[in-house]
Amino acid sequence: MYIGSEGDSMKKTTSDALIQKLVKGKISREEFEKLLLALEDEEQAVFIENSMRDHFNAVMDEYEKEQKPVPNKENSPSKDIN
Repeated sequence: MYIGSEGDSMKKTTSDALIQKLVKGKISREEFEKLLLALEDEEQAVFIENSMRDHFNAVMDEYEKEQKPVPNKENSPSKDIN
């Protein structure tokens, strides 16, 4: 059973940081090249894929929250039944 190593934690942190910079449009050419090279390495590609999936899920969760209407008194069903 593979538990992981401190090196794995560093790779995950690095890939998370690069993905965040990419999606914010703040990645340098050098960092982007590093990200592309990392995609060629199967082990690092897993960390990048997970980082991208986590970011996508966070964006979708936020979007779904924004899409739910906020109930207010005028639109809420009346509790009085005549």
